[in-house]
Amino acid sequence: MRIFVLVASLWMLVAPCSSILAGTAPLGDWYGKPIVDVTIAGEGPFRFILDSGADVTVIDHALAARFNFKELGETEIGSPIGGTVPATRLRLDDLRIGSIEIGSVEALEIDLAGLVGVGDAPVGVLSTAEFGTRSLTFDFAEDRLSVIDEPLPPANGADVFDFCMPSGKPSLQVQVGGRPHCVVLDTGSPTVLALPLSAADALPLVDKPVVKGHARLVGTEVDVWGARLDGELRVGSIVMRDPDLSFMETAPHGNMGQGFLHGLQLTLDHTNRRLRLSSGANEIATAAAPTPQIRRVAKPVGKKRYGIRLRGSLDAELTVAGVDPGSPAEVGGLQAGDLLVTLNGVPVEELDMSARISALRGSPLKLSVKRDGELRELTLRLD
Repeated sequence: MRIFVLVASLWMLVAPCSSILAGTAPLGDWYGKPIVDVTIAGEGPFRFILDSGADVTVIDHALAARFNFKELGETEIGSPIGGTVPATRLRLDDLRIGSIEIGSVEALEIDLAGLVGVGDAPVGVLSTAEFGTRSLTFDFAEDRLSVIDEPLPPANGADVFDFCMPSGKPSLQVQVGGRPHCVVLDTGSPTVLALPLSAADALPLVDKPVVKGHARLVGTEVDVWGARLDGELRVGSIVMRDPDLSFMETAPHGNMGQGFLHGLQLTLDHTNRRLRLSSGANEIATAAAPTPQIRRVAKPVGKKRYGIRLRGSLDAELTVAGVDPGSPAEVGGLQAGDLLVTLNGVPVEELDMSARISALRGSPLKLSVKRDGELRELTLRLD
């Protein structure tokens, strides 16, 4: 199994642009990563990952070849875990996401397609630091990006938090099995929570961590260890019970990704080094509602929902908690209590979280499910 952690920890400080207009835009999905359509000098749109874990915007060689961007010099880019790759500094003018004006930014040109290693890959990664003095909100439940010219209110420890890292990365303090950890909020990562492997000994885990895959970072590739927490992952008033955690041996800090953010609203205020996490209408269990964690399979942009509600983390065992009345899932014969065994013919345990999300958003969706000890074959369609 391969886990793609795409440009999750790019390092290099670039001055953010402050000339951004308020507005909204669709928020798409690519292997569980948020996607926006970016135009450059009136051309496009081009698909970019919108990444809160990236310090700098990067583009692929293929996109750079289409434009006569001004070159600003040569440099290197890498991750804190180690390894670097060469990069060319470029000036990109007149960037926009729909009605949202970003203006000119400094970006790095790298072999992004080679790094990702997956077909139909986005051609760029847009750092959220480019939004300057504005606040931007990822609404992962409604597939929408919003930008406003207002700061976040002061931190309250419930849903608004100050960044806890001096680097300026969006970060916050979380409680993992009752222990505090300062972690990066990384929209470009598929994990629930990744921690340094050295932190595992102090956590209440069901079993010892074992290698479950690999992470491809800029300039290096590392093993990813996994284990289930026997306890709560708490962020303010939001609680996830018994989540599957990831660990990296040489990681300098923790990293919280889409496995946790899925279905939430995340607002970033880079200027005041503040962020807000709110549950909205999502179905993550909170302290006030001590029920098993349930996640809804989010709708693809412009398409209907299947109406499937899954119990547990999207990178763990997939058990159906319920289906919406009249939904494609109910029409296709899916029922509460069904255990998903295969997605489009591939065993669930062989798919990482990004591949599971991609399959569960596609149509048709062919399922093998276990019900009352028997295997059943179902086909669901988004009409």
